[in-house]
Amino acid sequence: MFRCIIPSTLQRNRAAAKAMIASGCGGLQTLSATAVGLDRRAICGLSVPVRVSVLTTNRSMTTAYQGIPGDGKHNAHLISDIIPFQATLIDGRRVEVDYFRHVEDDIEEDEYYAGMALMNLIIREGRSWPFDQEFESVDDWRGYFLSHSAFVVRAINNGMDSSKKDSSRSGEILGCFYVKPNYPGRCSHVCNGGFITAPRF
Repeated sequence: MFRCIIPSTLQRNRAAAKAMIASGCGGLQTLSATAVGLDRRAICGLSVPVRVSVLTTNRSMTTAYQGIPGDGKHNAHLISDIIPFQATLIDGRRVEVDYFRHVEDDIEEDEYYAGMALMNLIIREGRSWPFDQEFESVDDWRGYFLSHSAFVVRAINNGMDSSKKDSSRSGEILGCFYVKPNYPGRCSHVCNGGFITAPRF
């Protein structure tokens, strides 16, 4: 028995819902048309009643990676001889690529909070990550972003931001990124990288 799941945003658009079902229902026999008001027998040319269910589940964004808060140091022993990695940017600023620094009981110095703030900013912009809800807790963010290997790009010296008007201080986070399996299971051999640059840089 199979079920066709239609995103709730399609409830208002019967034609789009009908097209969605028609394009992907070969062999499906149990759908529910009542939620979107479609003809129960005409969908996909089936001669049996069908049912289409509308997906309204609010599943956590982190469940694909089990949602367990990590520290971003998965297999750290494999790169311990090169991390932190220091480099000089084109503008002369010295930076280092390093693991997130976690400082208990000090939000200002704890880079977990800086990473979550950057991620939430990108989610609010709505142009790159598919998430529609911001992370509400550091542990939820850690379950997604720090589930495997994750790094920050940290300024080593003071410098100017991209506007050439405001200075940035040593230790400021210029960006962050993760590297992890594209998806657990059969896609785990495919690499997935997510990169965020702080907007002022």
